[in-house]
Amino acid sequence: MYYRNTEQTSAELALTQELNAYRKSGCRICLNGRPASPEQVAHACVRENQEYMRDLIDDGTEMIRQINFIRVREENEEREKRQSRGRAETAKRNSQAMRRQ
Repeated sequence: MYYRNTEQTSAELALTQELNAYRKSGCRICLNGRPASPEQVAHACVRENQEYMRDLIDDGTEMIRQINFIRVREENEEREKRQSRGRAETAKRNSQAMRRQ
């Protein structure tokens, strides 16, 4: 049976505490547009190989009422693969051009 490690890292704990403080002040916490606990958000932001940005929503009086953590779609690995393919294609074109000369 698989047991998930439930111990939070120091980064997860710090983010969880920050988000708990926001939540206690009446702020809604969301992950990709859906309500989420501070623990869920911290886990996603720290342990998953994804990047998230914060979308802060105020109530018009400069009080933050909602924080939405939005996953940035392009993962580092995908970006690196695409860049690598681009370099390979450029090298291939350069090689073909050199052969024509």
